[in-house]
Amino acid sequence: MTRRLVWLALLFYVNLWEWGECGVTEQQAQKSREMIRSVCQPRVKITTEMADGIRQGNFPDDKVLKCYTHCVMELTGIMKKNKVNYEAALKTMEKLLSGDALEENRNSLTKCKDSAVGIKDNCEAGFLVVKCFYNNRNVNKEFPFP
Repeated sequence: MTRRLVWLALLFYVNLWEWGECGVTEQQAQKSREMIRSVCQPRVKITTEMADGIRQGNFPDDKVLKCYTHCVMELTGIMKKNKVNYEAALKTMEKLLSGDALEENRNSLTKCKDSAVGIKDNCEAGFLVVKCFYNNRNVNKEFPFP
């Protein structure tokens, strides 16, 4: 199970930032998002509509939504508890992305790594980091959150 989660995390990490840069197909990306959602959605009991709303920038002040974002960020290794796992995320990003995608996502990671500093609640921290990534993305691209 742990190996599967690590593999999912790597697939999601590629898919969160940029499709196609490393040969990941849209179908593989979709499967990865579905598997991550299949873990986090029942864990926090979030509705499909609320989880889908993240892709359109809907970030209501809702504890369930906040815990869902944290679950996804922790499952993918981007966060550990209430902190961005910057070095690990950067190393993974450098292995999986290249060119413009690497540069854009490195910039977003750098901008957002401290967005949850001082936040003790894990769910709130995850929410703030995801919201920061959303606000710092290339607006011409979909925000493919699980």
